[in-house]
Amino acid sequence: LLQKIKYKFAKDVPLQTNFIFVVDDLQIDDEHKSFRYTQNDHVRSIGAMRQIHHYQRTSGPRIVFLIKALIKDTWQNYLAYSHPIISTQHPVLIDSTLERNFAKHYMEMANPKSTLTKPYLSKEFQGSQLLPDFIYSDENTKCLIEVMGLMDNEDYQARKARLVPLMEKRFNMPVVEVLADEIEQKAIELFKK
Repeated sequence: LLQKIKYKFAKDVPLQTNFIFVVDDLQIDDEHKSFRYTQNDHVRSIGAMRQIHHYQRTSGPRIVFLIKALIKDTWQNYLAYSHPIISTQHPVLIDSTLERNFAKHYMEMANPKSTLTKPYLSKEFQGSQLLPDFIYSDENTKCLIEVMGLMDNEDYQARKARLVPLMEKRFNMPVVEVLADEIEQKAIELFKK
């Protein structure tokens, strides 16, 4: 099909096609420029000329974007990009296992009239880029959620201590800080009203 429409491509741009799929888990092998993934209990391996995998320490479900390009008359995996998601049924991007756990609690117990939004684009405010983990709203509450994962790291603590007040000002709503060991309790407090 692509060969038939190649006249639509610029001559110096190789023919290419994109594949998007979700996987149950993924392991990266930087040395061999490949990754191994599990999908429906089948394990497969793919090599790619370039790889970008966000939040590599976060295991579990991911969405994978794979670009195949016709290079030197051979179809090759040119670029593989992956990002953690809540689940294969809910492919919402997340940044950590803690965020995934919090979002799963929301899906299990929240009021159907509520929303939990995962912002993807940061907002600049007073020289800082602000990107809350989640925005929660229901009939009575609207707040930002920050799932705090690296509380044993002093730089992380200092950064959050600076950014959380800026988030409250910029978004004009309170920030609920959720520590790793209180995800379920905070979810109950917020969602079971």
